[in-house]
Amino acid sequence: HPDLAEIHQNLGLVYYMQVRNREAIDSFQAALKRKPDLAGARLFLGMAYVRTNQYEKAIPLLNKFIAQNPKEARAYLNLGLCYVETGQPTEAIKVLQMGSESFPKDIDILYNLGKVYTQQMTSTFRKMADVNPDSYRVHQLLAESYEARREIPAAVEEYKLALEREA
Repeated sequence: HPDLAEIHQNLGLVYYMQVRNREAIDSFQAALKRKPDLAGARLFLGMAYVRTNQYEKAIPLLNKFIAQNPKEARAYLNLGLCYVETGQPTEAIKVLQMGSESFPKDIDILYNLGKVYTQQMTSTFRKMADVNPDSYRVHQLLAESYEARREIPAAVEEYKLALEREA
């Protein structure tokens, strides 16, 4: 029965597990052509696209899958990665936050959410330094950084500079 979508989906799963991504993609596409609402084919096609760095193609598939099946952690992880890789960190945070609410003990979702937050924090602090490298907030940030590393004399000097600039 070559026209059965489920057969193409199952073949795609075999290829996916064997990391034969091109063949998996072809099989999942064939399954979805025959049965557009086949959730497993949609999820694994999206994940195969992620494996092959085709993030733009994966995004609509994974979004649709999550809308219909919100209880699959891998979908959130892969969609979050797609948004990170396509330069959409705000969207990545939204998706991973939703995933962490649905799966509060999923260490991979939490890890990736933390990574995106850290990247956003670093980017924001760089912008601060670019906007005004001698501002009291930049000196405060430097002081806090020195303090966290137990470099107390350097922290004290930066706090002094922060106080001088704030006045």
